[in-house]
Amino acid sequence: MRVPIVDPSDIVRHRLIALFATLEQVTVIGQAERATQAIVAMCVLRPDRVILDIEMPDDDGVAVLGAAQRLQPAPVVMVLTNCGAAYHRLRREAAGADFFLDKSKQVEDIPSIVRGLIEQGVAHHA
Repeated sequence: MRVPIVDPSDIVRHRLIALFATLEQVTVIGQAERATQAIVAMCVLRPDRVILDIEMPDDDGVAVLGAAQRLQPAPVVMVLTNCGAAYHRLRREAAGADFFLDKSKQVEDIPSIVRGLIEQGVAHHA
């Protein structure tokens, strides 16, 4: 499984890389700290999953989410955020996020979610 990590924080990106290092079937294929970098990388790298902080410094992460949905096949997108307000959550989910996780409480859940997807054989959106 090929995964880029899109997050403006070096600390968060390195933490996620460490979490994915525990999963044999997962390869981190890139990192991006800006939405524009992420969109270009996804088009080139064609990931199976995307880990995305929805709050990006150069654009709303919803643009990255939209770009991911236009890929064929579309990757599974896991959105991370520190902004858990119901309005923002609904907006992001409506934009097509497969998972919506609170960074401060649920980052440690990512490996188990990915393991579950691997066991189910889920590589991309249907």
